[in-house]
Amino acid sequence: PPSKPQRNRERDDANVGDGQGGYECLCEIPLTAVVFQQGINEYQAVANTGIAGNKEFQHTVNDESLERLRVYYARYRTAAESQALTKHDKHNVRKEVPAWEDLMGSIVNAVKRRMKTNVHLILHTTDLCRQLSGVHCICCKSGKDRTSMGVTLEEARHLCDHMSVVGGRKACKTIRRFGGRRANVLVNTGQTKYAFNGVQRSFLPKCFQPPGGTYGSGVQT
Repeated sequence: PPSKPQRNRERDDANVGDGQGGYECLCEIPLTAVVFQQGINEYQAVANTGIAGNKEFQHTVNDESLERLRVYYARYRTAAESQALTKHDKHNVRKEVPAWEDLMGSIVNAVKRRMKTNVHLILHTTDLCRQLSGVHCICCKSGKDRTSMGVTLEEARHLCDHMSVVGGRKACKTIRRFGGRRANVLVNTGQTKYAFNGVQRSFLPKCFQPPGGTYGSGVQT
């Protein structure tokens, strides 16, 4: 292993912080993992009726994750404000905080109100994760069909929010029809169609529904 002086030189030469080499650690925030669950298919619809299934497990997971998110958010905001040393940085932080607060408020309401299927919980946790320097992932049971709908939705939203694309719905349908997720399901099932039938598709929220011709009931999952 390298000696201590060598390690120090490697650290000083690292292109971090201001990009000029060297860095100053103003504060540390522990890595925090949270999981928010929101069922969107026909099984969730049945669970919402109380006839079958256990929707309380989803609520328990979301309640615990919300508390972890609150702790991380408080630490992140404190860190952002403490590192804003220039007038320009302080202005940027003050401009971003209201958006953080709005997203946190929406997430709290989504978790506490126990709505049957609240798409905003998925969308706003994703938005806040990005804004708080986090990394998020989307996954369903098989990791290809509902996951594909979630991933393509996020791709379309990114195009609209950051690349000035107009027509988010059309962009989302185009990505779902011609994008890389079709290759993903091909590798998994040998077919290029998402594994939904007409009834299953009807239970999905509008923004998670595949376009016509891209799904089929004969696909093995």
